[in-house]
Amino acid sequence: MPISDSFHYDGADLEALQDLVHYPSWIMDYLSPVARGDILEVGPGLGAVSKRLRIISDSLDLLEPSARHASLLADFFRADEKVRVLPFTVEAFAAHAPRGVYDTVVAINILEHLEDDLTALETFFRVLRPGGFLFLFVPALRFLYSEFDRRIGHFRRYHLGELKRLVEGARFVVETIRYFDMSGVVPWWVTNTVVGSTQINPRFAQWYDRLVVPVSRRLERRFTPPLGKNLVVVARHR
Repeated sequence: MPISDSFHYDGADLEALQDLVHYPSWIMDYLSPVARGDILEVGPGLGAVSKRLRIISDSLDLLEPSARHASLLADFFRADEKVRVLPFTVEAFAAHAPRGVYDTVVAINILEHLEDDLTALETFFRVLRPGGFLFLFVPALRFLYSEFDRRIGHFRRYHLGELKRLVEGARFVVETIRYFDMSGVVPWWVTNTVVGSTQINPRFAQWYDRLVVPVSRRLERRFTPPLGKNLVVVARHR
C-alpha cells in the first residue's frame, strides 16, 4: 500500500481481508469494462485484485513499496514474464515515471494515503496513453473519518463533488463517479466512528462479505446510491 515515506503501515488489515471473495468481485464489476492492455496497479498489497487483472491484461506492473508485500507478489508471479513488481512509493515512482506507457492505471484504496493527491493524479495522467483509463476506489464521506482511518494513514475521506473536481483538475475526463456500498455506511459509522474501534474484525468482515455484499451488489446494479462507504471513479485520459 503506497503511503508517504514517513509513515509505516504493516498491512495487517490487508491480511485480515485477503480471503474475501465477493467484495473484490464487486469492485471488478466496475473495473473490468475499462481494464485493458498494459496495466499499472498502484498499491496492490497482497494481490487480491492483481490476480484478476492479470487475466485481462497484456502486461501488469505492480507498484508496491512494502518490501514484504513486494516479495510475496514477486514470488506469486515469478513464472509470469509479463508481470513486474516495482518496489517504490508513488512519490519515488513519480520522480522517474515514464510518459504514455500504460493503457490503464488502477488505484484501489490508495489516494487517501497520499498527502499530495493532486500530484499523484497528475503522475497517473502522465503515464497513461491518450484514451487510457484511470480507475479509482477511495473511502467516502468525511463524517465517517475515524481513529481507524488515522491509524492506517488516511489523510482524508472524499465527497463525490470534491473528488470529481480533483480528478478533472489533473486533466482527466470523468466518465463514471458514484458512491459504492451504501449498506456499509452505518456499520462503519457505529463500529469505527462512534465506538472507536481501530482494528478490522475478520469474522465480521467475512460475514459481511458472504451475506451482505451479494445483496448490495445486486441492488446497486439497479440504482445509484445517494451515498456510500466508498467512491468509484472511471476517468479517461484526454
